[in-house]
Amino acid sequence: MEALLIRKKVLGKEHPEYATSLNNIAMFYFERGNAKKAEPLCLEALSIRKKVLGEEHPDYAISLANLALFYNDQGNAKKTEPLYLEALSIFKKVLGEQHPNYTTSLNNLVMFYDEQGYALKAEPLFLEALSIRKNIR
Repeated sequence: MEALLIRKKVLGKEHPEYATSLNNIAMFYFERGNAKKAEPLCLEALSIRKKVLGEEHPDYAISLANLALFYNDQGNAKKTEPLYLEALSIFKKVLGEQHPNYTTSLNNLVMFYDEQGYALKAEPLFLEALSIRKNIR
């Protein structure tokens, strides 16, 4: 929390590093099961990154993926899927299909579809991720 307050004071509330601190604290709360504290921080980080970095920045996509993770944990599939899909699309466009963030995003979507019982959606994404990882080595 101290780093967040320092970044807010020194850099301002609309600085990307302030958003990074918000995101990190949100994930800290999320991992400890405190959804009430995590969600508003995730949303604020997402909003700052969208405004300051734009909707095609990898950090914005990371915020989308983290928010999807949060909603998935809450059992809110309707909010989860579009966030995962948008993050995947950004990573593919900006970083390319060989980047680890893209394959991680693919895996997140595979796990989500598998949990939802959508094997037909999960399988081609799993095979794509597997193919990419084989080709990278």
